[in-house]
Amino acid sequence: HLAEKNKRLWIWGDRLIDGKTTGMGMWEASENDTFPAIDMIPKDVVINDWHYERPDPTAAYFALNGFQVITSLWRKPEVTKKQLEMMISLRKNAPEKIRNRYQGILQTVWTSAENAIDEFYERKKSDHPENDNWGVTFKELFKEIEKLEITD
Repeated sequence: HLAEKNKRLWIWGDRLIDGKTTGMGMWEASENDTFPAIDMIPKDVVINDWHYERPDPTAAYFALNGFQVITSLWRKPEVTKKQLEMMISLRKNAPEKIRNRYQGILQTVWTSAENAIDEFYERKKSDHPENDNWGVTFKELFKEIEKLEITD
């Protein structure tokens, strides 16, 4: 249906990672044996590879399995900086055949659009204190991007 309309399905990648073998656990990976489904998913699906607590290098796993991948970040500026560096390095150093599978970075925000805008412009504090740093993280990401000299 989506392909007929020239659209692509985007999914989260966490359930496609073996949490036991990688040690990534049950939240940012799978410990209930859903990870073999990676071989059942059409290669035109885009994988959103989220890791919020540390910059796990699983984007390479998805790219090597034939998927376009987007690294998804959230609220920790130090993790976000490493995720940006990793994505740039993967894209720069990958074989030409898979280089373009590394599509970039996606900022996740776990609140309403109205709250997100208010938090970004610092008009109000988050309703969920654990989210307080997403706006800071986003701004820090763009400071890092401005320092880059990206050629492709």
